[in-house]
This record gives sequence, structure tokens and C-alpha cells, in this order.
Amino acid sequence: MKHMKKLLIVAFALAMCMAMSATVFAAVTDPVSVTVNGVMSGDTLHLYKLATPTIKADNTMELAWTNADIETALKDLTSETGYSPTAAVQAAVAKLVADGKIDVSGDGNPKATATGTSVTVSADPGYYLALVKNGAGSLEAKVIYQNMIINALPVPDSATGQYKAAEAKTIDVKKTTETLEKKQKDKTANDYAATTAEGYKFGDYIPFQITTNIPSYPTNSKVAVFEISDNPTGLKIVNNETYPVKVKVGGTEVAAAAATYELTVENGTLNIVFDKAYILANPNAA
Repeated sequence: MKHMKKLLIVAFALAMCMAMSATVFAAVTDPVSVTVNGVMSGDTLHLYKLATPTIKADNTMELAWTNADIETALKDLTSETGYSPTAAVQAAVAKLVADGKIDVSGDGNPKATATGTSVTVSADPGYYLALVKNGAGSLEAKVIYQNMIINALPVPDSATGQYKAAEAKTIDVKKTTETLEKKQKDKTANDYAATTAEGYKFGDYIPFQITTNIPSYPTNSKVAVFEISDNPTGLKIVNNETYPVKVKVGGTEVAAAAATYELTVENGTLNIVFDKAYILANPNAA
């Protein structure tokens, strides 16, 4: 009977030891608030998880990457003390998306739609790719949102020596907005500085110039669109040997082709539609 009691005591002690060990492995599950500022009403914030954290018995954090491709691309670029979104991490994630290793065609988890200039989601602890997808307003304003990396991983608690949930994250959205300027050739100065067609008479050919920059889309963009259209009132646009429409990129004339752009002049409207691959290969080019 005494032998049995000893066994029970040992078993009970073992059970207590296991219970104490289990607390070391307890996951940090408290959600993290993620807010992105600088968006427009109707835009949607999507988070795509790249890695999920686990706190090990030796009180170190280990990441379970969402898939093997993400692990291979990022594991040597990150460490327990360096999960910051470095340029190398950003480039690696962009390539993963471009290669279809991170599918961003569907909704992120979590996601939320902005009703003002900021949008907030509650995210499980993790390492995320954040994308803001355009609503009607930002599409009309020609806003192009860039990839962002969100580090919502647990952090060491100096008071307890254990890990705890990260503080709320607030970041400004990464975006570009393209502008377009149209000016006529000044008849006296002979440069493209005039905002009105003064000095010309009815029937004259009035040279004009549209200047802008090719948008800077993320390299992983599924869609990259850049079109220039003009439909002047009371004037007729021509495109012939005497008065050709010319397109210059970075100061160099570029001919219309399938791999560059398509140019049409129909019913008084000039339309230039650039090829997606050409857009992505020439970000910010004038």
C-alpha cells in the first residue's frame, strides 16, 4: 500500500511538473489592433499572414511560416530580434506575390473597410503582408497603394520575463498619386508654357504637351493600369505625318507597340494605353 502511495505521489508530482511546463508553451493569443492612416472612405485593408508565432519551452519565439516558399524566402532575412520590414523583406514578399506563392486575389484575414481616412482591424499575433485595396474614391483619384509589412508578433515583457502581445500598431499607408499637366506651345516664346491658346487664329495648328509620370505600382501587382485620354472642346486632335503625336518616356521617344503602348485618335479623343509590363518596368518615369 505504501508502495502504491509513493507511485501516486510521483505521478501527482509529474502531473504538476507537466502542468507548470505547459504554461511556458502557452500561446500568446491576445489580438493586436492594427490601424492604417491616410486611406480614403471605401478602401479595404486586408492582412495576409506570413507567419504564426509559438513560444518555446526555453522562452524563445519560433515562427511557423504559412508555407514553405515563404519560409525559404524570408527565414534568412528575419530573426527573433529583427522582424522589421527591411527593403530585402519587402522585395522578397513582392516576388512571392508576383510568383503566386502568396495569393492576394481573395480577401485577407482579417479585413475591414474604411469609413474615413483610417481603417482598423484586430489581428491574431503574427507577421503579415498588408494591402489596401482601392474603393471607388481612391480609384477615381488615381491612388496607388503599396505593399506594407506588419509585425504583430509577441514581444518580451521586461516585468515578467515572458512574452506578451504587441502594442497596437498604427502606420501611415504607403501610396503614390499621379498628376497630369497639359500646356500649349506659347506662340511667342516657342515653348510649352502657355495655359491658354493666345495668339492663334481659327484653323491654326496648336501644339500641346501632356506631362505626367508613369505610376509606381508594387512589382507584384496583378493589375497595373496607366491611360492618358484627352478630348478638347472646340478643337480637333490630329495625328498624321505632318503633325504626329509623339510619346517620350524619360526624354526618349518611344514608338507604339504591343510591348509599350497603344495610341488611338478617334472621334476627337486621344487615348494612350500603356502595357502592364512596360508600366511595371518604368516606375516614376516622366
